[in-house]
Amino acid sequence: SPAPAVHQNRDVGHPRPPLAAFLVSDIVKHIAVTLVKRAHNMTSNIPPPTNSLVTPLLTDLYQITMTYAHWKNSRQDDPAIFELFFRKNPFGGEFTIFCGLDEVLKFVSNFRFSASDVAYLQSTPSLSKCEPDFWKYLLELDCSQVELQ
Repeated sequence: SPAPAVHQNRDVGHPRPPLAAFLVSDIVKHIAVTLVKRAHNMTSNIPPPTNSLVTPLLTDLYQITMTYAHWKNSRQDDPAIFELFFRKNPFGGEFTIFCGLDEVLKFVSNFRFSASDVAYLQSTPSLSKCEPDFWKYLLELDCSQVELQ
């Protein structure tokens, strides 16, 4: 499979971030990977997200229909790479503070569709014709194979 694309800062005239930014980035990555590994270790339990409204249904219908399309084409286990980044600091700022990593890790570690989540999805007209095995797949789905880097 092809290597993931490398995103380069194309904003001319902006200085490179200080070395500390790279060090902090590496530390955050290390913490994230360590916490996700701990989350999937049976000896460590990470609590659910603080906000009880943060569930797998906190998405749009497009994401669910694309999940069905991948499942229907037997591609649900294919590796996928997602990146979260921005090109320059907002509001003309000099630096950015990232908050909420712990909540992201709590969400990923506790990701599960409940029976009521699946019942709701089954009741939507767009998904009413999905095969029964897809709903079983969603009920068994978790993030144990997700890697954060």
